[in-house]
Amino acid sequence: MKNNRLLIVAILLFGLSILPAEMYGQKGNAESIINPEMTLTVTVEKANYFPWEPITVKARFENKTDTVLTTLLPYMLMDGTIVIETGAEKREFSSLTVFRSLLARQPTQIKPGENYDEEFTLESSLDEFFPRPGTYTIYFVLNSSKENRLVSNSLEITIDNLTGIDKKAIDFIKRNKVHQYYPMLFSWDVTAKASDGRTLLEEFVSKYDRSVYGDSAILQLGTYYFARGELGKAKLEFDKIRNSSNPRIAKEAKNRLNSLTSK
Repeated sequence: MKNNRLLIVAILLFGLSILPAEMYGQKGNAESIINPEMTLTVTVEKANYFPWEPITVKARFENKTDTVLTTLLPYMLMDGTIVIETGAEKREFSSLTVFRSLLARQPTQIKPGENYDEEFTLESSLDEFFPRPGTYTIYFVLNSSKENRLVSNSLEITIDNLTGIDKKAIDFIKRNKVHQYYPMLFSWDVTAKASDGRTLLEEFVSKYDRSVYGDSAILQLGTYYFARGELGKAKLEFDKIRNSSNPRIAKEAKNRLNSLTSK
């Protein structure tokens, strides 16, 4: 059981391997020194997403004042809170990632007109953030105290209603949500098996590789094989998605193929 847990952690950590290591700071360090006079602007790559689809956000932290500002540079997954509005309902979530780090950060001076850009991906707890199809208004907040809150612009995103094989795929995901420690797509406990002895991930790929979730599942399956040392199987999976229409998946697949070639 211990080895299986370590394997799950290895898979998830490998899944973040292309992200910059300095992206992860310690939540709480920044709450009193992220300067509220800074401006936070966020954008997303598209307006429509399917349920549980990771959402990549670009954030610009900018000094639009005419004076030099001293501030800690934010790491959005660690320091940020997402506010989600649907009609009159408003919900806030301060845990944007399941990973934590103790990396220390120091305040820096930002001159007028200077900015700091960060790209991050929301992929944890999306079933809580967006529990049903529909249109949601979202924005991000830095600093917990009301007096020092730094609030981003708001965005509208729509979670689509799925049909056909895509609906069957998300039903499979929801029905088999057995691993609660990492509530994101395909973070299934590897000890949970299908009736024929395959992992749930292997069964999913065999049935739903042509769904909207297919490329993401193939990427995770390749990562699973890589973590187990089954490099031939891993290469076959990564090869399938090296030209994925999803740029993030294609980039990750190519990076991992390169890492396999160097071994």
